[in-house]
Amino acid sequence: MAPLADEPQEIQDEILRINEDARPEALQVALVVPLLAAGLGLIFAFQMMRLPDPAPSGDASAHLT
Repeated sequence: MAPLADEPQEIQDEILRINEDARPEALQVALVVPLLAAGLGLIFAFQMMRLPDPAPSGDASAHLT
């Protein structure tokens, strides 16, 4: 509240009212973004489980000599 100390009381009240109105919306947005990212991560993880294993490209022991 220190930055508002030099402002008239009606301006202080209006700024605080705007802050009180905006805070719940900002928190909802801040919580939705990680939730969407987690959901996309789960979708991609399940899609990767369905991919077939790649076929071996040849004899691996031949490359060790």
